[in-house]
Amino acid sequence: MTAGDASFRLRRIALPAYGPTALSYVGQGAVVPVLALAARDAGASIAVAGAMIALLPVGQIAGGLPAGSAVARWGERRVLVAAAVAQGIAWTIAVLAPALLALAGAVLIAGIGTAAFGLARQVFLLQAVPVTMRARAMSTLGGVGRLGLFIGPLLGALVISRWGITAAFVLATVAAFANVPLVLLSMRADRQARTASDPAPAPVRRVIVERRHVYASLGLVAFVIAAGRGARSSVVPLWADHIGASPAWVSGVFAIVGGAELLLFYPAGLIMDRLGRTWAAVPTVALLGAGALLLPLTASLAGLIVAAIVMAVGSGLGSGIVKTLGADAAPHDAPAQFLAGWSLLTQLGDSSGPLATSAAASVIPLGMTLAIFGLAVIAFVPYVLRVVPRYAPEFVGRRRT
Repeated sequence: MTAGDASFRLRRIALPAYGPTALSYVGQGAVVPVLALAARDAGASIAVAGAMIALLPVGQIAGGLPAGSAVARWGERRVLVAAAVAQGIAWTIAVLAPALLALAGAVLIAGIGTAAFGLARQVFLLQAVPVTMRARAMSTLGGVGRLGLFIGPLLGALVISRWGITAAFVLATVAAFANVPLVLLSMRADRQARTASDPAPAPVRRVIVERRHVYASLGLVAFVIAAGRGARSSVVPLWADHIGASPAWVSGVFAIVGGAELLLFYPAGLIMDRLGRTWAAVPTVALLGAGALLLPLTASLAGLIVAAIVMAVGSGLGSGIVKTLGADAAPHDAPAQFLAGWSLLTQLGDSSGPLATSAAASVIPLGMTLAIFGLAVIAFVPYVLRVVPRYAPEFVGRRRT
């Protein structure tokens, strides 16, 4: 394949691959910052309002495996449409029935729809993009998601300032339902759509059991990267509070690191495609650990920003690495089922990182917790060096049987 062919392929799939993702994350980004406030308006306590935000990842975890079966049976386009409708219905419920239980159900449904949406997108890219450009395609998918999560809160703030919190849910509803015609008009017929004469797809559980060695080895790398990224979202504000930084400054720090990550998503994909996955996985793990080690050494806002940027650069250099590694290891005959298990694994990693660090900090001093966490992550680098090259693209053909 020539460079021109590869470039044409990426341009050709840009709208169907990234347009729906951007819209979905814009809607989600508009809603997430005000979920707790909406719950409070519905009569929830502070603890319950905080738990409301956790229902979104809970829905994503719950929806991952069923989404794999759905994509395998009905194809990416149909699942994308169904996921968009589910998200639209969920946010409509939040608009029309603002009672606490209705809001909780809406958030849970939206999380399930998000899981299905993300999995269908990944399967589509896996099949539509040549392996020589796979990492760039996956990292761009992640970058578009980050951009949507950046734009969403800005648009949400604009509409909320004029019409109140409910307007953010209306914005999310419009974004979700707008995805339906976008998907139908931009995507061709499903590559995996089945006919009556086709054999039934392999069950997700069987594929996961058959590929358990991949989940236990390469999947462990993805789990640690996801856990490190998830922990960053909790350890940075915890340490900021420890040194007396105001909430406004903490938000500013997150804006800075978010911008740093956004700038790195395409270079990260280029590195993975040109040099190999290891060249992204190792810096990601090492810098996430180094940033955690630096945090306890900081006593000022400037130091906090430096440590946070180190972690952001590590995360940015690994943009798309988790999705790319999953795509590299996915079998040809059951990619959706395999990636459903992969998504569940990484979602659990993303959720366990903040929980583990917070639980440890309640038992031992926060600074010691961060030091132990950073050393543990850095110590994982030799394992990454040993495992990731086994699943590099040049070896995928032998693994996918």
